[in-house]
Amino acid sequence: MIVIGYSKGIGNAIVSYFNCRGVGKEEGCDISTEQGRTKIVHECVDQDVIILSAHDSKNKNAQLETLFQLYKSFKNSPKHIIVIGSCTQDKWSDEINEYGAYKSAIDYAAMNMARHRNECVVTNIRLGLTATETSNTPKNKGKKCIDPTSVAVLIKSIIELPVDIVPASLTVIPSRNGIVNATI
Repeated sequence: MIVIGYSKGIGNAIVSYFNCRGVGKEEGCDISTEQGRTKIVHECVDQDVIILSAHDSKNKNAQLETLFQLYKSFKNSPKHIIVIGSCTQDKWSDEINEYGAYKSAIDYAAMNMARHRNECVVTNIRLGLTATETSNTPKNKGKKCIDPTSVAVLIKSIIELPVDIVPASLTVIPSRNGIVNATI
């Protein structure tokens, strides 16, 4: 297993939980550059499970571009690409939800890839508010959040499912027991 984007937040929790390898900008695996995405593909060649957790706040399309490159490279290989997405686009906003628009593109692409039923399996995890630095904003203060370690537990469940089913997309939101005001 390899996690793309592991230095903090959800990716960091996944690496800690599975004691697996992570790659990111520090290793030259920058999702916002063609060279970085090429290096990411190279780093994933020997991995069965690829977790795409990285997001770039400047090049918001970088996660989608990385997903395309991974899928094109491995669509005929027995790999499982798990994308850490979002369900922020599901709620109405009076303002333009640019982040949600990019995450909607991830939804569409991942579902399309999953429906091809190639050897490479694609699962999009659409997360609700998660206790990370990024979501620790004044507007989220006091709101229930998902613990990033719970995302790792969910991934464990996904990869242990029977081989005759594929969770193409999962939407996960904080429960009433979600954590509050925590940044992990």
